[in-house]
Amino acid sequence: MKTVCQWRAIPNDFGSGQTCHRRFQEWERAGVFKKIYKSILKYYDVKNKIAWDWA
Repeated sequence: MKTVCQWRAIPNDFGSGQTCHRRFQEWERAGVFKKIYKSILKYYDVKNKIAWDWA
């Protein structure tokens, strides 16, 4: 996953840029974003009855 966010530009309400970057890295290593992506795909698969057999 790529981001163009400048960590030091994040509003202080979210914590320091360093903390946000560290958490982002932890979540990436833990596969959080892949799990979210797969969950969204599954949701739309069921909702829209996507036929994956052509893929």
